[in-house]
Amino acid sequence: MIYRHFILPLFSIIMLNACVGITHSGASIYDDEFSTIEAGASKQDVVNAIGSPSVYGYEDDRKWYYVNTIWHRLLFFPYRLHKRTLITIEFDDEELVAMKQTDDITTHKQIKPDERITPTLGVKTGIIGEIFGNIGGVH
Repeated sequence: MIYRHFILPLFSIIMLNACVGITHSGASIYDDEFSTIEAGASKQDVVNAIGSPSVYGYEDDRKWYYVNTIWHRLLFFPYRLHKRTLITIEFDDEELVAMKQTDDITTHKQIKPDERITPTLGVKTGIIGEIFGNIGGVH
């Protein structure tokens, strides 16, 4: 009798822990891969070690940016941001690694787009006007 009251809660806790979802988006770069990149490595060495960048530099391709995002989810709740990392690799004129840097950008402000709709001028037509509006207008 005691076992029945003990086993059901224990089984429930184990099953709830199995429902944790972890999702990676962007570049999945691990510390051991990143540590293999040394100053003086070529662009091809960087691509072989950690892959192509998420974003190239704005004005030139001397800076490569890798963005790694880890999302966690518990049960049916929506995913929540767990960690976001920005890796910057800068190359010199000979296309060799001059600088590498890692930043934790998890706490940066998230920007939500405005959901308002821009009003347009003109005649508002209904569904009938939309369907039959072009009859006779095409020559």
